Amino acid sequence: MAKIPLLPCTTCNYCAKVCPQDIGISGSFTAMNYLTLYKDKGLALHQENWLVKDHGRNRADQCIKCGECEAVCPQHIQIRDNLEKVVEALL
Repeated sequence: MAKIPLLPCTTCNYCAKVCPQDIGISGSFTAMNYLTLYKDKGLALHQENWLVKDHGRNRADQCIKCGECEAVCPQHIQIRDNLEKVVEALL
């Protein structure tokens, strides 16, 4: 069985607590995982809208690449690079 390359975000939101741009990082990553799993951009955008925009957070395209999020991520996710991928794929 092939391994599906999902973002290993556990939605702990440590990153969001330190983000000066108030980006909904875990919501963006959940949406990206939906796109990877289901290959349905509409479904992924719905998730991104609900988990980010509807919860009053800023979208991935507002990232200033400061790196504060990566310093606290217990999963050691390359958050800045992956937010760029979210922007390219969904926004």
